[in-house]
Amino acid sequence: MAKLSALLQDPELVPYLPETVFYSPENLERMLKDHTLVYVKPDKGRGGERVVAVQLNKDGRYRVHYKTHIQDNMTFDAVRAYLAGVMQVKKSIVQQGIKLLRVKSSPIDLRVHIQKPFNKWEVTGLLVKIAAPGKIVTNLHSGGTLVNFKEGLARAGLKRRKVVKLTDKLIYLGERAAAALNKKYSGLRELGVDFALDQEGRPWILEVNTRPQFPKGDKRVDQYHRIIVNK
Repeated sequence: MAKLSALLQDPELVPYLPETVFYSPENLERMLKDHTLVYVKPDKGRGGERVVAVQLNKDGRYRVHYKTHIQDNMTFDAVRAYLAGVMQVKKSIVQQGIKLLRVKSSPIDLRVHIQKPFNKWEVTGLLVKIAAPGKIVTNLHSGGTLVNFKEGLARAGLKRRKVVKLTDKLIYLGERAAAALNKKYSGLRELGVDFALDQEGRPWILEVNTRPQFPKGDKRVDQYHRIIVNK
């Protein structure tokens, strides 16, 4: 939540930030009424671990999706008990659920790599992450795969013109997010910003990784990384 607080200081970023609150039964119930789909996860990310999707069904019952396990027709008390067994961390958050764009039946999200080798933030990489079959998270530790940005979006059905506009938007938002965080955390030099892409193609900032893992083989990313670590 500390990083989110920094991002919220930039009014240009606010429309692209899903509503996020600390977990409590009251907050969970209210968020589900407002959004019908939410994600409950640790406040401090753990590579996609312990991320649970909770959905309010039209009949007033609840559906829970964790890893590849789905439970439906649950009461709210049953959902609370389920989450208590899964989370087991000091602080959890409830985040507005975004109905993600998909490749076949697997949700995707986007990783924007941003580096500051000198005095200016630069977007140095764009990738698509695809969740493993049956899973809701795209992290590599959870079986997700990385694919080329344009290829991944083409597989998700986005037209070329929309991809061009989206690329410009992601670069703009990524650099603003980096600048906003840099005001609070002056030592930052590399970031990985994860964006959700909803079914209308609108980007949402899901998470910012301050110690991102970069895919090897990109000459500019590798060069900038060497400059940063050797300063």
